[in-house]
Amino acid sequence: MYGSVNPASYTYASSPTVGSLLANGEAIAFSGALSRAPGENAGSYVIDRSTLDNANFNIGFTGANFTITPLTVRVNADPGQNKIYGLDDPVFYTYTSDPIVGSVLTNAEVIKFTGVLNRDPGEEIGSYSILQGTLNNSNYSIIYNGEAFTINCADVPVIVSHGTATGSGSSSPPIINNPGSEAGDLLIVGMMFEKGTAATPSAPTDWTLIRRDNQANNVGMATYYKVARNAEPSTYQFGLSNSPKWSIGISVVKGVDRNKPIDLVDGIGHSGAFGNKSKIATAPSITPSVCNTLVMTFFTNKRDSYWEAPAGTEEVYDEPDGS
Repeated sequence: MYGSVNPASYTYASSPTVGSLLANGEAIAFSGALSRAPGENAGSYVIDRSTLDNANFNIGFTGANFTITPLTVRVNADPGQNKIYGLDDPVFYTYTSDPIVGSVLTNAEVIKFTGVLNRDPGEEIGSYSILQGTLNNSNYSIIYNGEAFTINCADVPVIVSHGTATGSGSSSPPIINNPGSEAGDLLIVGMMFEKGTAATPSAPTDWTLIRRDNQANNVGMATYYKVARNAEPSTYQFGLSNSPKWSIGISVVKGVDRNKPIDLVDGIGHSGAFGNKSKIATAPSITPSVCNTLVMTFFTNKRDSYWEAPAGTEEVYDEPDGS
């Protein structure tokens, strides 16, 4: 078996048998020994006559093979391997082995492997089998025991700070202070303005429009986002044409997936609604694609009035423009 020491000698049989007596009383005997082709990997090696001899014999030798069988090694994927949704997988999936990696066998060979484990494909929340993948050693007969790799929900993102501002006219463009962000934070801006379709909002570089809504030419709303960098400016200047009154708010959200900070955009999974002189505004429902999603809604109206948050939600800011 792989890892064992070679026998002290390679055995053989002879005809006449060793030790049998000839007619003259001489016994069948040999000097020297058999040997085999070199190598310590699992496989077959030819046994040859080598130094086995007797000058009194005309030896007809029939060889055979010496076989090194694979060593049985158990490989167990470590339990409890996981990641948070949206993050990268670990560089390697871990495992233990019996005999353990690095242990020395009786022939001085060391337990080691080539290749790595892998897992079933998928990036959604759930469990995926950890597979043997390319992990191998041709000298071993590997008995593999897999485990589950789990993709877990991230913690719910948290709004940690916010700021608001109001104004009117082209001489007072919508400027909002950065309420304090760190690299990787999600910044969300909601800009509300009079004149609806008659006004055109614009955003600074690196801001992405989430959606634009108008109630005819009465009132409008534009929402934007960006992921904060290491050095963010202290203020952000947005734009509005046609000199409307405006109100703007910014929120800093921590704990977002930086690669996909907005789960539902591009017209999928978000929507708007409009009303006319009603005391109740109903936001459309959405179905997030991942668990623990922070759902944000924005409301605006043309009056100098305040909103009341529905049950189960938390109002972050309410800033009417009373100018």
